[in-house]
Parts: sequence; structure tokens; C-alpha cells
Amino acid sequence: IKAKVGSAAADESNTPDALLGDAVQVNVSASFDGSGTEENPYIITTEAQLRSLAASVNAGSTFSGEFFTLGSDISLTSAWTAIGSYSAHPFKGSFDGQGHKITDLNLALDGTVNSTVEGTGLFGYADGATIKNLTVSGTVASTDEGSWSYIGGIVGFARDSLISGCSGSLDFALSDSNLYQHYVGGIAGCAVDSDIVDCVFEGSISGYVVRCGGIA
Repeated sequence: IKAKVGSAAADESNTPDALLGDAVQVNVSASFDGSGTEENPYIITTEAQLRSLAASVNAGSTFSGEFFTLGSDISLTSAWTAIGSYSAHPFKGSFDGQGHKITDLNLALDGTVNSTVEGTGLFGYADGATIKNLTVSGTVASTDEGSWSYIGGIVGFARDSLISGCSGSLDFALSDSNLYQHYVGGIAGCAVDSDIVDCVFEGSISGYVVRCGGIA
């Protein structure tokens, strides 16, 4: 499946921006090679560094205007916590997978992860970000009744962002009977004023889902 999304409509009264405050920037140290510029981007080559990025963004560092590249394939060894989860903690930088793969993504949406309004995926919430040239494979499962959220293979919720040249090979098994309230997509759960270009989803979405798409 290939698709380009110029602007995806969403109920603005229920999106994370409407329910949570503006993002704040805090300084969180992360062990990345490089300086974060376009000419000398941060280079991520290990699972520990990828998890460090997630922890930094979830603590409030947006990395706005900064650049990351993936320097090697990474296989995740345990359940994943998304990079950013809602409008207070978005990823605002650029992430170039350089054709590498992140495999064994395991998103188990239980009461801990899925009890508040948020997005989840490899990235949970992207705002003004670029995510490109990346392949993600793994599983997404939900068994606990939770509230409204956005679930995607690459990113849960994207606003004013570009997702380009990405591939998702994931199986979504969503048995939470409340998932009729959720947005689910193979690449992005919800994309508002965002472009999704030359992206491919190869996988399955099954369960209690109404608002879903192969791409977004």
C-alpha cells in the first residue's frame, strides 16, 4: 500500500493538543554520538541509545531543530515505551533511519500505557517532526480497557510532520472492546496537517477497531 496524506481530519476537541498544555523544553543528557546538526547528526546504533532518546523526549526534551540518524539495525529486547506520548512531550526533531530496521517492536497496551489520552507507536507524538527511511516490525496488542488514544506502527499521532519512505511490518491484535474510541493505522494512528509519502504497510489489524487504515 502506498499513500500520500496531505491533511487528515480529526476531532480537534478530542486531540491531545486540546486536552493538554504546551510542550516544555528541559535538558536531559543522552549518550549520542554527533552534535545534532544536519551536518553532524546524533547517531544511534544501539538499543540503549534508542531508549535514551525515548526517555529524553518523555522527560520533556523535544529536540526541536535537531537531527538523528540510525546507524545500524536494532532489535528490541523488551516491551517498548514510545518516543513522546502526547502534546506536552512531543518529538520535534528529524529522525532518518537511513534504510535501517528496528525489529521486535513490542507494544503491550495495558492499563499503564493506555489509561490516558496519548499516542503510541515507535514514536508516540510527533509535532513538526520528520521521520524517514525507516522500517519497523513487531506486534501491537491491547487487552485492557482504556481511554481515547492513537496507535500507529511508526507514530501514534503526527501534527505538522513529514513521514517519508517508511515501512511497517506489524501485527495489531486489539481485543480491548473500547477500541472503537481509538484511531489505528499501520503507519500513523492519526495525521493532522501532515504528509505521509512513499510509505508501505505490510501486516494485519484485527479486533475491536472502527477508525483504522492501512496507512493512517
